[in-house]
Amino acid sequence: MLHVAPVFTVVSVASAIDWYEEVLGFEATFLNEPGGPESLFYAVLRCGDVSLHLVREADMGSAAGEGACTFDVADYDRRVAS
Repeated sequence: MLHVAPVFTVVSVASAIDWYEEVLGFEATFLNEPGGPESLFYAVLRCGDVSLHLVREADMGSAAGEGACTFDVADYDRRVAS
């Protein structure tokens, strides 16, 4: 396993960033806000080797609190063939 990235759907990406930074010590390393801070709909946060992604529910078509997870693995083809 190379990397696991949880993706959490939230009501407000900005508010969620504040919580993860203040409470858990994460740092926002990427913000997707094409029209300025009010348009913030996606962020990547890191704390050491741990990263997580936040996405605004209005842009996902799913409710806040729902999520997903991506897995990056070495030699994917070999793994699925076995």
